[in-house]
Amino acid sequence: MTRARGFTLIELLVAMAILAIVAVMALGGLNEVIKQQGIAHDRTERWDKIQLAVRLIVQDLSQIQPRPTRDATGSTFEPTVLRAPTRSTPSK
Repeated sequence: MTRARGFTLIELLVAMAILAIVAVMALGGLNEVIKQQGIAHDRTERWDKIQLAVRLIVQDLSQIQPRPTRDATGSTFEPTVLRAPTRSTPSK
């Protein structure tokens, strides 16, 4: 009696089940990678905006000139920029 060559139905079903399990695991991993990529992209955009704001503030502050301005009554001069704006300025 000659034996038929090939795979049995059980062997094919087991192989398909293993392939399905691996595919589901790979899909879950791919979904997680895509989600993390979106989060990283959002954070990168946020950091870009923060860096731009800080750079603009630094550029603005580096161009401050120490020139006096008149007070509300126009009688005396006061510094334009104060280190502690809540304190009164010393009289000259």
